[in-house]
Amino acid sequence: MAKEAELSPHELLLDKNKQRKNISHVAVEGKNVNLLQKIWVWGKEVQLKPNDIKNKLLLAKDKDGYTAWHRAAESGTLELLQTLWDWAKEMEPNPHELLLAQTGTEYNVWQLAIQKLNVEVLKKLWVWATEEKLNPNKIKNKLLLAKDKDGYTAWHRAADKGSLHALEMLRNWAKEAELKPEELLLAQSGTGYTAWQIAAQKNHLEVLKKLWVWAKEEKLNPSELKNKLLLAKDHYGYTAWDRAAREGSLEALETLWGWAEEGELNLKEFLLQKNNEEINVWQVAVEEENVKLLQKIWVLGKEAQLEPNILTLRSLTLYIYGAPILDVSRSHTTTQHSR
Repeated sequence: MAKEAELSPHELLLDKNKQRKNISHVAVEGKNVNLLQKIWVWGKEVQLKPNDIKNKLLLAKDKDGYTAWHRAAESGTLELLQTLWDWAKEMEPNPHELLLAQTGTEYNVWQLAIQKLNVEVLKKLWVWATEEKLNPNKIKNKLLLAKDKDGYTAWHRAADKGSLHALEMLRNWAKEAELKPEELLLAQSGTGYTAWQIAAQKNHLEVLKKLWVWAKEEKLNPSELKNKLLLAKDHYGYTAWDRAAREGSLEALETLWGWAEEGELNLKEFLLQKNNEEINVWQVAVEEENVKLLQKIWVLGKEAQLEPNILTLRSLTLYIYGAPILDVSRSHTTTQHSR
């Protein structure tokens, strides 16, 4: 029909709709592998230039900054990814550009696969990366430690999703790429979050426990365990302990407390630490009106042998914004007073 209407086949294949999506985007979003394969045949029939195939089909971005390659990774359909990969392998330049391509929001396919928990896609991407012999520096900086617009790496995204499988794969790949253990374990996001803080905030207890196991396996020294894990602060002055308290993640708090004991931290200081706003977990509990959290902190305060006057002051201190006081100092009863 294009020929009958005297349309250029090139124009038809490379045309974009109002969302700036070309026919490759449409085929991928419809999970239509046959159409995607047919597009490649048509492209060769009309002798599309390699540069057009690269920039106007493979790497062309829609209005959200996504290529067909990114959409295929999101979909989790390996056959779609394989088809696009085969295109890249047949043309010049090499397929490295596809592996490292970023969306308009700076996501690469690794981060997209993790966000959707597409583990099989993640495995396939690593196979291709090793087959193409990406140099260790690119694997480190363009894949494993590459940050999206939120400052998150694939490692942070895996922690955020609570995906132990993805974290384990990334850790193994980091070893293969000869990253130092702390480069992954202690990596900070753009706002200073570590995987520990993210897992504590989301109450991903199994992730938190696994991170601790890995930290000990890598024989991080006590100073690193203390200052770069348990007491490390993000840009808002929050530690993993603060994040767990803010979200009311009691199991995460108990786990972190056990590690503080194991790491021989000063438990009194640990319990009374403040963020950049001079707020500690006692005040957070009152602000959030979280009775269970306040009761838990009371128990930990006695375990840490806080002086009675400090326990009383902490539990009865008025908090700003007019939040009620939760009194746990009397046999864990919870009476409320107004300011």
